[in-house]
Amino acid sequence: MKDEEKLAKYVHDALAAGHSREQIRTNLTAASWAEKEVNRALNAWHDDASAIGPPVPKPGFSVPGRDVFSHGLLFLALLMTTYHLISLGGSIIDFWLTDELLAQGAPIPVAFRIRFSAAWLIVFFPVFLILNSRINRSLAANNNMGRSQVRKWFCYTTLFLTVLVFLGTLIAVVHSLLTGGFTLPFFAKVVLTAVVAGAVFLYFRKDLVEENHEA
Repeated sequence: MKDEEKLAKYVHDALAAGHSREQIRTNLTAASWAEKEVNRALNAWHDDASAIGPPVPKPGFSVPGRDVFSHGLLFLALLMTTYHLISLGGSIIDFWLTDELLAQGAPIPVAFRIRFSAAWLIVFFPVFLILNSRINRSLAANNNMGRSQVRKWFCYTTLFLTVLVFLGTLIAVVHSLLTGGFTLPFFAKVVLTAVVAGAVFLYFRKDLVEENHEA
């Protein structure tokens, strides 16, 4: 029998015997079980002092195919939106702050880059807004979806990627300072990238914090 199964059986038997959750928690903590493991095991059973009969299990985690599809498409829309938002902003910065002759001699003209990124944003930004709104409404109306691991993996993956963006931006800043390439357009692009990545990070971190409080 696995450790998780042993823990689940112990909690079930202890609850069935009438022991309080605090007493069970104390016993397991004294036996060197981690706090997260204890909380997970206790939260698997419905906590209702007025309930009659044996302990009632809560519904388990679910990963429906529709949930995977929705979050996968949401992740793609978020990725395309943030990338092309930064790209569009960078192109506008080049148009405003870079020498016009230098901009015209770039491998890809600034005007083309602006139109290209704008086209992607026009398609993917509404997709992100619609999907995110529908998923949030479903989470509010259906507690079962709130327990889906897909949502949590989506949020943590997004946070991980935004941290990588922050680190990459910091490396670019340090490199530009060492090589003397820290210009006004470069500084503006750094600020733009940090603001967009920071907004994404704070939004999905707030989502995780609210979910952990509810749990």
